[in-house]
Amino acid sequence: VCYELLTCYSDCESEDRPLEASGDPENIHRIISTKCGHLYHFNCLQGWLMQDKTSSLFDKCPNCGTEVDIGDCWKIYPSGDEETQNLEIAIKEVKDARKQLEKSALAVDILQYDAILLF
Repeated sequence: VCYELLTCYSDCESEDRPLEASGDPENIHRIISTKCGHLYHFNCLQGWLMQDKTSSLFDKCPNCGTEVDIGDCWKIYPSGDEETQNLEIAIKEVKDARKQLEKSALAVDILQYDAILLF
């Protein structure tokens, strides 16, 4: 199962989960909920459930082990990608703050060096 951000537009395609697996382009990145309440991309969960029919491991929720039938899952309709956008903004702010902190640390080092030279 993928660990990408749960958005309806996330590109979580990989060799073991081809986009054609769902057969329905509308479901490729559709977010669904299992009966146990865990959220997945439809295509990713379907790929997980279809991996190995000889093992009971793949008939279960990857998070909690509750039995899962893809037909018993509910589609989730987020109002938009506001949470993803907010997360991306927060990540950019943290990166900018880290750069500013590095610049400030460098400035402090330079001032300390100058102070040593003066004495």
